Amino acid sequence: MLPDEREETPVGEPRLIYDGDGITLTAELIVYKNPKTIRYGELNKQATAAKRARDMPRAVELLQEAKALYGDDYEDTRLAKFLQQAGRFDDAMTEIQWLIDTLHGRIERHLSHQPRVTRRASQAGYMSRIHRDAVMICKRAKETELQSHHGAEQLRWTNLAHKLWPLSEACDLQRSEEFALACAASRQGDRTSMEAYFRKWRPDVSE
Repeated sequence: MLPDEREETPVGEPRLIYDGDGITLTAELIVYKNPKTIRYGELNKQATAAKRARDMPRAVELLQEAKALYGDDYEDTRLAKFLQQAGRFDDAMTEIQWLIDTLHGRIERHLSHQPRVTRRASQAGYMSRIHRDAVMICKRAKETELQSHHGAEQLRWTNLAHKLWPLSEACDLQRSEEFALACAASRQGDRTSMEAYFRKWRPDVSE
């Protein structure tokens, strides 16, 4: 769920393509990688290397720098895991709570174009994974009471996700069917059908 950046760097190499008349043309196959994503990956690799070198303080610093790149859009539980392994269990739990507290905002920012049921299903799925990793952190730290709490929360959110995803899929199907009908009506010269579709399903666009 990390956002795409507008600043992009092309990476690729020349390729040969052919048009309908068999004429050979030279084209460049371009793959776009944004600098922030590249830097984020580098920091995570360096953190892994620091961990293997048993330098957990440095590994934590590197992941904190990676988190700073994305601010409230950071969603990885890896920093929390490294904090626990560095002997900083309380900080690890603070990080877990931060991920929980900021999740709703991340979902609303990045899935605002999706129906509410889809946003809530995604939130439930992410919440389940956060609590799952919290269970692992607590187990490693032998914090049985907190482990039980996060285990119960993981189960609760997992069950909710299982209930919501079929509703989300049904909503997607209905949306697809209504879009097809609106397209067909538009081809017949009826502009109001498409406008009504966007007002219902994509108010962010229609506005």
